[in-house]
Amino acid sequence: LHRLGAWHDLTVIERDMVDETGAFDILGEVMSSSRSPCLVLPPHWDDTVSFDRVVIGWNGSIEAARALHSALPLLQLAKQVLLVNGEAPTPYDDQAGVAVPDPVTYLMHHGITASPHCINVPDVEAGRSLLLKAHDVRADLLVMGAYGRSRIRERVLGGATRHVMAKADIPVFMQH
Repeated sequence: LHRLGAWHDLTVIERDMVDETGAFDILGEVMSSSRSPCLVLPPHWDDTVSFDRVVIGWNGSIEAARALHSALPLLQLAKQVLLVNGEAPTPYDDQAGVAVPDPVTYLMHHGITASPHCINVPDVEAGRSLLLKAHDVRADLLVMGAYGRSRIRERVLGGATRHVMAKADIPVFMQH
């Protein structure tokens, strides 16, 4: 997968290729090994994949930024894009360094109009909240970073990646 990922733009994964108990470990290994963005299809998916309504899960992580960047061609096809921001904005950042780009402005520079929606939930509820919002707007696709925390921490504490991989019933575009 590591070699093949270097030659492909996208890895398509059928989530039901493994049983539910191994999904997190096996699919996580595929995402990490291929180093390419992954389109994870829900179990028993036999429909076409549409990109009319897309929800982006944003938490400010490098993984989220990579997923957003990799999904640009798909986002440009969308009629409606909703950016669900779980990152608490801080107007006065005391940390020295480079300012983090605004994802809505980034998308706008690429010809994509995204409606921002902020949620304020604990980390353990992020995955569930993303899927609920995706259902509320009848999204065709969810775009998000994968493994913003270490996989060990995700296993112990849970996390958005783990929850979405286990529960999503729409296609999910993920990148580590």
